[in-house]
Amino acid sequence: MAAPEPYPRWIGTSRPRALQNPFSLATIVKRLPPVGSHASWNRTRRKPCESAGALSRVAASDPAAAASMKRRERAYLVTASLLSVGFGKVNRSVLLFQLVSDFIHQLIKLDHTSQTGDAQATESKASEKESLEAVMTEHASDIFDPAHYKKVRLPLEEAETLPPWAYTSEAFYRREVETIFTRSWYAVGRIERVPEPGDYFSVDVTGIPIIIVRGVDGTLRALSNSCRHRGAKMLEGSGNTRSFRCRYHSWTYDTAGCLRGAGGMEKVKGFELADYGLPEIRLETWGGFVFVNFNREAVGLREWLGDLDERVASYGLADLRCTRTIERIVACNWKVYMENAMEEYHLPTIHRATISKLKMKHREEGGKGQYCVIVEEHEGTRAVLPGETGFPFIPTLTGAAAKGTHYVQIYPNLNFAATKDCVFFLEIHPLGVDRTRLTLTSMFPQSTIARSDFAEVVERYYRRLDKSAPEDFVIAEVQQRGLSSPLARAGRLSLQEPLVHHIANWVLDRVIGPAPHAVRAVA
Repeated sequence: MAAPEPYPRWIGTSRPRALQNPFSLATIVKRLPPVGSHASWNRTRRKPCESAGALSRVAASDPAAAASMKRRERAYLVTASLLSVGFGKVNRSVLLFQLVSDFIHQLIKLDHTSQTGDAQATESKASEKESLEAVMTEHASDIFDPAHYKKVRLPLEEAETLPPWAYTSEAFYRREVETIFTRSWYAVGRIERVPEPGDYFSVDVTGIPIIIVRGVDGTLRALSNSCRHRGAKMLEGSGNTRSFRCRYHSWTYDTAGCLRGAGGMEKVKGFELADYGLPEIRLETWGGFVFVNFNREAVGLREWLGDLDERVASYGLADLRCTRTIERIVACNWKVYMENAMEEYHLPTIHRATISKLKMKHREEGGKGQYCVIVEEHEGTRAVLPGETGFPFIPTLTGAAAKGTHYVQIYPNLNFAATKDCVFFLEIHPLGVDRTRLTLTSMFPQSTIARSDFAEVVERYYRRLDKSAPEDFVIAEVQQRGLSSPLARAGRLSLQEPLVHHIANWVLDRVIGPAPHAVRAVA
């Protein structure tokens, strides 16, 4: 039987990197003697793990066992070669030999499966792959078929969650952008950010860049943040200006969006400045919040909100002032975080060391408008950690507002907690199917901000947020990773999650179409 090819003579010399790995698995295996040959093995003064005769006898009765024996012998041959070449005449302990051989055995087993196409392993892997593909492509032919969502449409006591693809599918997310975010009243910030003529800030609405600006005429507008020349985004951040100048070719617009200058365009036929102003987006305000809507045929903001204004009027939202904003990009679908904000089922586990100890009773309900709400009744404030005291209560509170806290979700992206002494609000800005930018802002009455002890006491409010909010950030990302599994399935809702049910059906009404029958979204 032919002797194996000797190891390259260039070991240790300066040859190209591609040729300087004589210890690679492929190189060693290539130079091994055929299975059952003892020529090279005897030079190591060790017996092969199996003889050629033994292999023949086993192969005749059990081919699978013979294949295993062959792999084991090749593993030991590789080990011996490694030890011989890599360690020279160093004392090779039995322990080292066994450790290395076991390791190489696993490598050879994998190499054997991939290189020789072991029929049994290939069949098993193919079956496993087909199974996973079946899971991953389940319903993929038409994820917008209403039949897939029948169980979501059932009353809460019988309902399931949205299927995982509603949180992970790019197609589903694109449909949400089309049917929800560009056709709803989308919250972009507070009026107080633009108090003076020329004040502006930029914001992206699901990838659409816009400018919120207080014109020199005092009018608040929402304008496209894309130059009419070749589309460059013009502004970032916030500031004050009398005109917008595109950084690319210096086209210049006034604060009403009219094109005022376009150098080098004088000889272009048929070009008129008046024809190339910035598109204006619908803008309305409520409670000091600024909302935009890309759909010119949509109902007005007041109609969108329904009776919400009556329910929270005594908080005086428009008169509150922002004192701190924190921002975080979370690796989760926008609905994951919205649902988390509107259910208290998770409090004993996720917030067991922070806010779960606060005593209260609550009810959850859909509103007579595009919102849902949790109403809590409790003593004291919910805005600081247990055992700490806060500011005096807002003096104008009446009715249910004076008894506790309203947690409100205005669809699709504004959530706020209005409690007895302050308001926290959360803007949910989708950046993609699995990325969401969250801005969390604290607001207080101006009389509270004017207190001499404000700077000291307000830290208790910030501390509460700084402890509890990250707990939600973390679990949202954990949930998203689980939803992304090909094995994820829709689950059953707890009776403590009526607003998760409400949110799911609100989304489906727009993405899939209204349910064929009324859904009792809240118990």
